[in-house]
Amino acid sequence: MTNSQRLLVVRNSLRNWMSGRHAGEADQAEPLSEAMLIRGGFFRGRRFRFLNYQAVWFIEEDELKVHDREGSVVAHFQGEQIDRLAEAAADPSSEVRETLSLTEHLQDVTQAAESAGDEQAVAEQPQRRVA
Repeated sequence: MTNSQRLLVVRNSLRNWMSGRHAGEADQAEPLSEAMLIRGGFFRGRRFRFLNYQAVWFIEEDELKVHDREGSVVAHFQGEQIDRLAEAAADPSSEVRETLSLTEHLQDVTQAAESAGDEQAVAEQPQRRVA
């Protein structure tokens, strides 16, 4: 399995775990942001930020830790546990969501703020240029 394939499994696992914690609140299951973890010039994993949680996936250890706002570990998954959690979320009718580029993400955030009538939030959005 490639790193990108494993990352998809980890994302699905997190979505399933978050959906179980926040039933009926689909937006709670989607990360607000995602970042690559690099140490010493090497890719080490990903960090996912949610409204009330933060999750870190360490690629070498194939370990996923979910922390609450205070930093306490509230869930810990490794290898096969991640696979089982992702399989539990697998639904043939579910739509696979692609990773957005930075430009697409900023457009989504701006559109959401505009549709909510939050002109202040739109005005405060950083202006980014894409080459």
